[in-house]
Amino acid sequence: MGEYSKAAVIKYTRKAVGMTQEELSEGICEPVTLSRYENGQLNPSDDKFVRLMQKMGESGETCLFPLYCEDVRLQQEMENMLYAIEEKNWCKVEKLKQKIETEFHLSKDYSENRQYLKRIETITRYRKKEINVQEAIEELRTALNETLGNIEPENFPVGKILRETEILVIYNLASYYAEAGNTPKALVIYERLDEYFSRKDMINDYKPRYIIYVGYSNFLGLNGRYDDSIAICKREMKLLLDKGKTNTVYVFLYNIGWNIYEKIKQGLEKKDRLQEAKCYVWTAYQLCSLYPENKKNLKVIINYFNDMN
Repeated sequence: MGEYSKAAVIKYTRKAVGMTQEELSEGICEPVTLSRYENGQLNPSDDKFVRLMQKMGESGETCLFPLYCEDVRLQQEMENMLYAIEEKNWCKVEKLKQKIETEFHLSKDYSENRQYLKRIETITRYRKKEINVQEAIEELRTALNETLGNIEPENFPVGKILRETEILVIYNLASYYAEAGNTPKALVIYERLDEYFSRKDMINDYKPRYIIYVGYSNFLGLNGRYDDSIAICKREMKLLLDKGKTNTVYVFLYNIGWNIYEKIKQGLEKKDRLQEAKCYVWTAYQLCSLYPENKKNLKVIINYFNDMN
């Protein structure tokens, strides 16, 4: 789930819509009080927060969370869903989707809920080969339109704080355009996502960001942009380490080793860097082995390491 504070959401949404503190606070609170909210000196009440967000054209109830639901337990199930998708455990994904719909009474009257469920349904059907990639793209575009209107995915608003589902739908579209052979469109979407996450005022959960940058670094590497891929991996590793999220660092270590080795095979790098590449992959293997949730990737990593000449 997004790690947005109320203070950050108010401040960055106000800037995105071009309102001054005086304009936003009028009729709700004193400008100095709003300034204290935005600086984190005061925590706005739920009523004040909702009123401020609604004045900026946002729903206070859905700004912090991707879904419209009053049961806080849903957050954990959504985390479980992210991991199940990452593991490509489609049976588990379907069971979690059914649980979320029924146990938490997820109403489809809300566009946020419809978007979330449509994304899960689409990526599951595609990975089970029930629909082709073009059909998956069209379904995801429809899902995106639920909350962002009729826009091209590469034109999503980078100045607005997006919900987690919106970010992931856009990422899935980039990935599927790449699979469909539309590399230029995929690249533009990835670059737009990078612009979004590179905003100085950005505060977001490491999980969707991690997913997107793994995909982006993979995309760049597979398209021969090895150095760009390595640069992204090193940047995201630092961010994860700064946040203490060490359980996913191994993926970027592996990608760095993969990129260096690919450069060697293409004659773009000296062969004496082979040991460096192997060191990255071996370190990825060792780190991966420390976390039970990552054990499924150990075989892939060690097989690649053994194949490196």
